[in-house]
Amino acid sequence: MKKLLVVLLIALMLVGFVACSDGPAEVVKEEAPAEAAEVAEEAAEDTGVPVPPSKKVAWISSHMQNEFVLDMADGATAAGEASGWEVTVFDPDLDLNTQISQIENACAQGYAAVMFDPISFDGMTGVIENVTAQYDIPIITIHGSASAQDLLTAFVAVDLKKGGELKMEQCVKDLDGEGNIAVMIGAEGQTTAMLITDGYEKPLADSNIEVIFEGAGNWNADDATPLAENWLSSGKDLDAIVCNNDGMALGVRAVLANSGKTGEIKLYGLDATKEGRAAIRAGEMDATIWINTAAEFVEAFKIIDAFYAGEPFEKEVSVSPELVTIDNIDALFPND
Repeated sequence: MKKLLVVLLIALMLVGFVACSDGPAEVVKEEAPAEAAEVAEEAAEDTGVPVPPSKKVAWISSHMQNEFVLDMADGATAAGEASGWEVTVFDPDLDLNTQISQIENACAQGYAAVMFDPISFDGMTGVIENVTAQYDIPIITIHGSASAQDLLTAFVAVDLKKGGELKMEQCVKDLDGEGNIAVMIGAEGQTTAMLITDGYEKPLADSNIEVIFEGAGNWNADDATPLAENWLSSGKDLDAIVCNNDGMALGVRAVLANSGKTGEIKLYGLDATKEGRAAIRAGEMDATIWINTAAEFVEAFKIIDAFYAGEPFEKEVSVSPELVTIDNIDALFPND
């Protein structure tokens, strides 16, 4: 009996030895990715260069309600593809809490970078503090900035204040420095609207033009139309309506046409959208500002690439705007 037990034990040991001798190749194959990841993480720690968790990048717009922001989404996707990144577009529909959740979720879901246009200048502080403390990825504001901007990776934008200044200078010139105007802002408390409107101050201060109306058209024609109707029905004389974007200006255009005021009340937009440019050529809008958002995203992806390469980059990148009038529109946009 003892001999039988010894034989059985020897047999079991031999089977175990054979099993162990066959096993290591399979185990190495299964664990190789994990080991490679560990090596990459160790290399990142050694060099100080972070490893991207994926090839996904989030573009979180402020809304998707007009041609301009739809073009921005296309620009984000195209610039990402050119740099080898996969861009997902999110639409918070001008809701601050939704945008905050989208930023948090994108970070938690392994996006390699988050780009967003803040809905609120002051309302983003909490989420910015949270995500920058938890995640070592590029988090970049595009087009608009936030009060906690110093915590973020970078800020890339067309110089919107300069754009507003160029537009109001043209308005002052067209009115010979005198008259009554209305100012239609995009949205209360949003950085983009604040920057554009801040650009109006200097030209107005150097003129005898009075702002007799100001209100928010929420960046779209549907909200701009009733606001402009209220202004025109007030009985007060208006010489111009200056809008923060083309989307609202196009809503005002319809009101002016219906009231027989096209050309009599001058109209200004910003963005140089295709429909806005058509309105200038038709004499229905007097000027707009070309905001080259495609260039914004090209610069943003340069920053993302530099971040993951451990290379230096600028924390603030400004793209110059350009005034568009009937005098230069064909030269700027010959293929319309």
